[in-house]
Amino acid sequence: MFQFNANDLDFGIYRIYNLKRKEIEHFIDGKDANCLTPVIDLTLKGVANFEKKAELASLEAYLKKLNQLDLLKDPEGNYEQLKLFINTNADEEEKRRNSKP
Repeated sequence: MFQFNANDLDFGIYRIYNLKRKEIEHFIDGKDANCLTPVIDLTLKGVANFEKKAELASLEAYLKKLNQLDLLKDPEGNYEQLKLFINTNADEEEKRRNSKP
């Protein structure tokens, strides 16, 4: 897509690319104030926040099913309890699955 030096690419969008070559290169390389890096960083933060919200919703549904929603009132303070509770219940669930014929 960014083959700027090819002589046979002097039509359509490639002509625009050739006219705006420096701006495009600066955008991609991060040398411009409106470069690609902040856009990517912002997008990745949005994805991370979305994943965090999805994981929290999943954890909330899991704890609600087990009547343990109180642990989510202070997740950081209850981290060890949550970890222990989830691991214990996961082990029990695994044993139940393995014991079924």
